[in-house]
Amino acid sequence: MQRLRWIGIGLLLAGSLWAGYRLGRWWQRLQLEEVVRRRVVTTVQQEVPASFLVVGTATVMVTVEASSHKEWLGIDLGTTTARVRVPGTVHYGFDVRALRPEMIRLRPDRVVEVVLPPLAVQAVEPQLEALEIETQVGWARLYRSSGRRMEQEALRQVNAALRRQAEAYLTDSPMPRHYAAEALRRLLVPVLAAVGIDSVQVVGAPSRILVEE
Repeated sequence: MQRLRWIGIGLLLAGSLWAGYRLGRWWQRLQLEEVVRRRVVTTVQQEVPASFLVVGTATVMVTVEASSHKEWLGIDLGTTTARVRVPGTVHYGFDVRALRPEMIRLRPDRVVEVVLPPLAVQAVEPQLEALEIETQVGWARLYRSSGRRMEQEALRQVNAALRRQAEAYLTDSPMPRHYAAEALRRLLVPVLAAVGIDSVQVVGAPSRILVEE
């Protein structure tokens, strides 16, 4: 009877030690997660003084058209149309202030999961050296008036058209998020190394970064 009692006490102690060990591991992970969150957010924001991290560039092409039709005393004088075709360079990235602590999580398998902030267009630059203009002047109209006016009108629309095309590229293509993930991974390497995580690897879906120890 006494032997059974000692066995029970031993099992109880073993269970308590195991529970304590698991609790200690859980608490250690919580502490490490807090350190990782704080260091990632602070370092990323300090590394980018302008608050916007540019992670890539892309080239897009737009065609913009402006036209004007004119009549005089019921007589059709024709339509003048100017068509501008120009490539543009897009700079895109994300606002580092959007990276919040709750977007960083240390999983039980010791993988740090970081959710990317939304990507945005920082700037668009038309490549004017590659600009093409095609102008068709109405049969009874003059290039020096209607032709040039429509060219200027089309040129005024170029920047807005490039920005729309750039935003569509960010929405439709997986590559921008891939480049953003890689850029953020490079920033996280020294940050995580400082807390003992030496190996950083980007895996998973392009909408997320998984930083694996």
